[in-house]
Amino acid sequence: MAQSSINPLSHSPGVVAQFSIAGLSETDENPSQRIRDFPHRGISSNEAFSIEAESDEDPETEGDEAARPKPKRSPSRKRGGHFDVLLQSIHYFLDRGEIVKASRAYGLILHLRPSGLPIDIRHHDLWAVGAEILMREGEETSQQDEGSHDNQPNSTKRWGRAANMSKVKAYFDALIQRHPYDYKTPKVVSALDFWIAQFSCEIYNTHTEHILALDRLDSEIDEDSRRESFGNDESTTSDETDSVEARKLHKKDELRVQALSIMMDITKRMDVLMQDMPYSRNQHYLRLRAMASFYMADLVLPISPISQYQAEAGQKARLLEQQSARNHLERIITYGGELDKAAWEALSPSDDVEGDTSIPLYSSLPIRGL
Repeated sequence: MAQSSINPLSHSPGVVAQFSIAGLSETDENPSQRIRDFPHRGISSNEAFSIEAESDEDPETEGDEAARPKPKRSPSRKRGGHFDVLLQSIHYFLDRGEIVKASRAYGLILHLRPSGLPIDIRHHDLWAVGAEILMREGEETSQQDEGSHDNQPNSTKRWGRAANMSKVKAYFDALIQRHPYDYKTPKVVSALDFWIAQFSCEIYNTHTEHILALDRLDSEIDEDSRRESFGNDESTTSDETDSVEARKLHKKDELRVQALSIMMDITKRMDVLMQDMPYSRNQHYLRLRAMASFYMADLVLPISPISQYQAEAGQKARLLEQQSARNHLERIITYGGELDKAAWEALSPSDDVEGDTSIPLYSSLPIRGL
């Protein structure tokens, strides 16, 4: 009975030890239900490199089938098994939204010393996994606190938390300083990749927080209107309706200006980098910059009632941002890159379409699987 109280599922001591290495507790689901032969299954040729090559391989060879070292039967293979178990566990925890457990397993991976050398997080996309863990930190608590909003069918969901952006930026800044771009090894994961990921996170965060703020505003206005209608026996007058609508438009314009200010700061920093190679010709960087301009083209248009002069100025600014975006897309083609369907449509919109020409958020965010 004492044993079952400590180990409720009656796992063997060996299984419990493997659970501990993977950051699991005795009460967690047994990964062997999902991973065949857990934890002793070997890695297939389509999976990550073995751990003995972790410190020797060049990050630029990742994904190259021919460059992958052949599995070796050596004592270090056991450490490779530990690495694979931990990496599988991290992805498993992230998929389930168990960020605390993912963070714990990530810390264990960083403490591994294959061949006596520290883990290089540029391998196996560990740098991106680390960014995701930072961005999603506290996600469970946040979702519980906001559980009341789940009943709203149109409520916008977001990835990560805005409160974590400062930590994510500091994380990328450290990586950028530690791993600068080297022209001699252009395919090695470097500051180029980290800048793209950081700007993607910043743009995504700005856009999502803007949309969420608009959602909250609509809910607040609707709630205020309901309270006022319950408090008045007479029908709501047109003046009161106009007042509510004016207040709503004014607040929306404040949110627009706030988002525009943040985007102007982001694009200013992007343009500074684009003065030099490789940023000025990188396909992913140019597409991200184009997306930022398309978003700004929507933000420069005032929402509140304005004068004809202000309306014309807004339209002019919108056209300039749209043209800037198309210029960046054209440079992708000039330098031998390719555009997807959304980018092509944004580059050459049909004459009868005057609406939104923005392209979907580029999937260079440090999210697994994108």
